[in-house]
Amino acid sequence: CARALELNPNLDVVHVALGELYAATGRYDDAEAAYLKALDIDPNSVAALTGVGEIYLLQQKPALAEQRFRQAIGLHPGDWSAYNALGYFLYRSGRYAEASEQYQVVVALDSRNAAGLLNLGAAYMTAADFASAAPAFQKANEIEPNALAYSNLGLMYYYLDRPEEAVAAHRRAVALAPKDHLAWSNLGDALWLDGRREEAQETFRTAQELAWGAQQVNPNNPGYLMDLAWITAMLDQPAEARRLIDRALGLAPDDPYAHYYAGLIRLRAGETAEALADFGSALERGYPENMLASDPQLQAVRDDPGFQRMIERGKPD
Repeated sequence: CARALELNPNLDVVHVALGELYAATGRYDDAEAAYLKALDIDPNSVAALTGVGEIYLLQQKPALAEQRFRQAIGLHPGDWSAYNALGYFLYRSGRYAEASEQYQVVVALDSRNAAGLLNLGAAYMTAADFASAAPAFQKANEIEPNALAYSNLGLMYYYLDRPEEAVAAHRRAVALAPKDHLAWSNLGDALWLDGRREEAQETFRTAQELAWGAQQVNPNNPGYLMDLAWITAMLDQPAEARRLIDRALGLAPDDPYAHYYAGLIRLRAGETAEALADFGSALERGYPENMLASDPQLQAVRDDPGFQRMIERGKPD
């Protein structure tokens, strides 16, 4: 990128590529500057607008992020990637119905868009409509076999209490992305649900090794820290798991998934009251109550009156 920048300092795509590089290594301020430089050169660049929007999301600046995503759509109403980027932002912000609308536009613009189908499946998933989500993920795989689509398909089988099919789907995900720590972690969860504890532990050890590598490349990514914290908890290392999830919470205090994983980790450690408080915080920040109510990991508290009241409070009027 440095050589390309030296040779072509007035090409927006060079600055976009530099922004992507900085973003991938956690240098978010530098990434923001690179994307803004690209916009100085070409104010209509979809890649620069969505790129800087993603940086603002990581910097906990949601209003600025949404502004940039909507600006991209306004300038390029026929570009599915702009709708997809806004949909992702809305999804991460807990605005699932709005996210679904954006993903429907993606598929309307391109009916064979595997990414759009994948995201539509995710929208069904957050509404706990797992039976509808599974075919969307399956169709995405028919168009373009994809590790994430297989992982999500496995998750749907996991929630539908079909563990053997969940394991099979997650194995396909691992085969397609053998270096993806989350694919291995999801396989570990499915094996655990199926009662194959020794195999699950071996799988989580592989996931932990890969997750440590990803976290070292980008130590400021709260998502990596959440993943690593859960994997570590499943390997019966509660103190280290708490340290990791507390760091993720410090980096992303308003992320519902950070609070959700904090609850899972504390529940696994036997800290039920603290776990319920974390789940409540996750719901307050937009974690879907239908997903929480259906979560196989929460069987131990599903009949708890406090948990039931929490789910009822989280339901829309």
